[in-house]
Amino acid sequence: MKLYVCMIAMMHLKSKDSLTRGKDRGVAIDMPNYFYIIDHEQGLCLVDAGVDCTHGETPVPEGDPITVLGKLGYTTDDVRYVIMTHMHIDHTLYMSKFPKATFIIRKSELKMAWWHDKCEGGYFYDHYKDTRDFKYIQLPDDVDFDVFGDGQVVLTDTRGHSAGHQSVLLKMPKYGKIMLTGDAAALEDNLRSMLVPGFCTSIGKAEESLQKIQHYEDIGYELFFAHEVSKKVRLFPEYYE
Repeated sequence: MKLYVCMIAMMHLKSKDSLTRGKDRGVAIDMPNYFYIIDHEQGLCLVDAGVDCTHGETPVPEGDPITVLGKLGYTTDDVRYVIMTHMHIDHTLYMSKFPKATFIIRKSELKMAWWHDKCEGGYFYDHYKDTRDFKYIQLPDDVDFDVFGDGQVVLTDTRGHSAGHQSVLLKMPKYGKIMLTGDAAALEDNLRSMLVPGFCTSIGKAEESLQKIQHYEDIGYELFFAHEVSKKVRLFPEYYE
């Protein structure tokens, strides 16, 4: 199994506290937007689907999922599963480009994305309006889901930032254990300072999810934060196996 960490764009926020509630208000921050490709012997997975660079983001040349898959010798039709950590606007741009894949999303997240109230920000229906007839596995909250049945790719509930947020637990054959935190801990600062995201559907659940992520780190998982700039992370075309 291989994991590719792919950066599609650099995002520019005027105030960091949109990620770290109660801290660094007015402090500008540049942060990457990632998606991930998992090449498992039973099938190809895409984790999250990219950001639309129309709001001041700086795109990475040829950094979109379709181009990156092509560089690996694949097309969108080769992707067996699309795993969505959640469906906020900066994770959903290319969802409609994978009509043959099965999407794995928490049911509560789908409900919020498709029928959210105006007060529930972060969603952009146009990104995924053409995916209603796609195949979905709709997961309930409070359960772990073993994608391939071998313990190598497991989805775990980390809701709070969004109604049905989930993170990805990976057991790489050679490298070891990795957790893709998603926006439950977008930055390392979220975890170290126990700061919930600036936007939450439930502050209490977001705090519980940070505690859960901390537990996985304590038992040996290396954490890959969803929007952290890190010189340690191997970016595509490098990979983990």
